[in-house]
Amino acid sequence: MQHKILWVLQVVLVFVLAGALLLPNTTALAAQATPADHWEQVSTVPVTSLTTLTADPTNSDRLYAGGSSGTSAAAFRSDDGGLNWTNISVGLTGGKVGFIAAASTQPNTMYAATDKGIFRSTDQGAHWTNCSGSLQGKNINDIVVDSLTPAVLYAMTLSTQGALFWRSTDSGTHWTAISADVMAVDPTTPTTIYAGDQMGVLRSTDRGAHWKRLSTSGPTYVAQIVVDPVKPATIYVGTSTPPGDYSILRSDDQGSHWTRIWGQSILLHLAVDAKGDRTLYAATAAGIVRSDDNGGHWASAFTGLTAQNIWLWNMTVGTGSNATAYAWRTDDNKLFRRAAVMTPSLDVTLTLILNDKRMTVAPRDGSATTTTLDAAPLLGTGNRTLVPLRAVAEAFGVTVAWDATARTATITGGISTLKLTLGKATAIVNGLDTPIDTNTKVVPLIVAGRMLLPVRFVAESLGATVGYNQTARTITITYLAY
Repeated sequence: MQHKILWVLQVVLVFVLAGALLLPNTTALAAQATPADHWEQVSTVPVTSLTTLTADPTNSDRLYAGGSSGTSAAAFRSDDGGLNWTNISVGLTGGKVGFIAAASTQPNTMYAATDKGIFRSTDQGAHWTNCSGSLQGKNINDIVVDSLTPAVLYAMTLSTQGALFWRSTDSGTHWTAISADVMAVDPTTPTTIYAGDQMGVLRSTDRGAHWKRLSTSGPTYVAQIVVDPVKPATIYVGTSTPPGDYSILRSDDQGSHWTRIWGQSILLHLAVDAKGDRTLYAATAAGIVRSDDNGGHWASAFTGLTAQNIWLWNMTVGTGSNATAYAWRTDDNKLFRRAAVMTPSLDVTLTLILNDKRMTVAPRDGSATTTTLDAAPLLGTGNRTLVPLRAVAEAFGVTVAWDATARTATITGGISTLKLTLGKATAIVNGLDTPIDTNTKVVPLIVAGRMLLPVRFVAESLGATVGYNQTARTITITYLAY
């Protein structure tokens, strides 16, 4: 069994269970949950062996990756969602970076756990200082920074005797041992810690100084614990009970009562979206699945990731309205991402004006916001109206994946999946080659670095309606939420 400290400030990462978790019947789930997400390959992380991926708690486009390059510890930072990487390994010692943690209240401060100790940087990894204290030279596999008091750290060491957990209240100068098999920290009240062992779940309200065992009828053989980042009374626990019973359970009352929410297929990681919309992602041996109701139902979130070698080892989810889910594949260090876009609970209407970069987004509840587009709508060939694809699609909760090599955009959501290629007069709609327009010269094109496409074809293919006021030169697109 592997051990891990779990933190839920921007993501909760659930480590590998020592066995198989059963995947619910996908046929039954398909009718109960939302359409599959679309995942796109972003890059290959430039390390020999990748062991950790972390999103900055204040900026989901900033990622930290750690592992090893040859025989040396390696760390990289991306400021653009994984497209490009900067080597930030200088000053780190050891053969591997096991985990990287950023302080939410001090965004430039971060810690790296290596097999030779703990290192701190106050400039996003440009320089590192050893801050191991009494843990100097030990194999540190994980580290957590207190969300409210950044001088409080939690670390996990690995040895031939197993895993040990430690707490520091002075930024790593001194450490105190904590007895637990697995541990999770409440992000809203960091003095509250949950621990698990073969007997069940325990809770401490004084950072591990004293413990109280929770419900005796709850889960046993606890392999992982997750605290909901928005509703900390909700706890997720993964169990590995001999001889082969593997489950995920949820408690909505701090561990007094439990409901089993998962069975089937090997579970590698569980990530909880920190926006509080009840969305969970599970990386499994068979791919990625998603639940939009705290684990009540699960659906495949697998589109864009081939089943071959899909042994996804890790996931992380950023924060804020532009939160993004990331995952990587262990066999080749390839990084994938899925934009965590809005799924509207109300019908939404967009209003755009020809040659104007303003777009108004108005739900049925009467509220409205105006955003600035990178490229304005325009009249193209055949007097057809072209609009920027990504801005329109994501405003409706529809995902867009871009393949730069094939120059193809894949749109997933609504009632169809579309694939459009620059300069091509046909699109693939739900697997069928379909003309975009009766005029074969009407094709998607690039303006100001953004893909523009015929608004009526795409909107109506995805279940939206389009209106045009010739006098005001306004385009109105209404999307009915599913």
